[in-house]
Amino acid sequence: MRLSRSHLLFKYLHRVRFPRNFYAFDTDLVLVSKYPPKILAILEFKNQGDRLSFSEVLGFNHLKEALPDVSIYIIEARKPFVGAEEDLHRFDVYEYVYGDWRPDPPEVMLSPILLGATWYDLLTWESALRRDRQRTAKEVYDDRILHDVDQKRVIDSRGW
Repeated sequence: MRLSRSHLLFKYLHRVRFPRNFYAFDTDLVLVSKYPPKILAILEFKNQGDRLSFSEVLGFNHLKEALPDVSIYIIEARKPFVGAEEDLHRFDVYEYVYGDWRPDPPEVMLSPILLGATWYDLLTWESALRRDRQRTAKEVYDDRILHDVDQKRVIDSRGW
C-alpha cells in the first residue's frame, strides 16, 4: 500500500474543480482477509480534535446499513504525532455507532475501544479483531461452499 501524490492530487482537484455540492468522502483503511475473502473493518484516521465531516457521517451510516457485520472504527492520534518519535505516538480508538449528518457540525455517537494506545496496542487490537472476524467469516464462508457443493451434487445427480 502506497500513498501517492497523484491520488492526493485527484482528490484535491475533485474538491476544487467540481461544484461544491458534489460531496464525497474516502476512508483511510479497509481491513480485508484473503481467506475467507471478506472486508473485516473500516478504519478512519483523525488527528486529535478533528471532527467527522457531513460526508463521512452520511457515508458511514450507509456503510453500516449495507455492511452490518463490518464495524467502522475512528482512530484518533493524540498530539504530538507528525514529527514525533513513533514510540511517543498515542491513539484513541472508537467504534462508530451512528451519526446525524444534518446539524452543522454533525452529531456523532462513538463507543470507546482503546484510549492512549501505543503502536503495539494497536497491533494487538487489530490482530484480535482480524482473528475474531476471520473465524466468524470462515464459518459462514465454509457453510456457503458446502451448500454450493451440495447444490452441485443435486444438479449433477439429476443430470443437469
